[in-house]
Amino acid sequence: MKLKSRIMHKGTRGHEITERQQRINVAISKIRYKVERTFGSMHR
Repeated sequence: MKLKSRIMHKGTRGHEITERQQRINVAISKIRYKVERTFGSMHR
């Protein structure tokens, strides 16, 4: 089984992220939002 990286990309000073990296970040954030909400509700 191959694992995929789910870490978001970050630009650095003077070096912006590419359009492809931005699209990947959007896809990751949609999944991450649901997971973070679930864990947040468990801690209440």
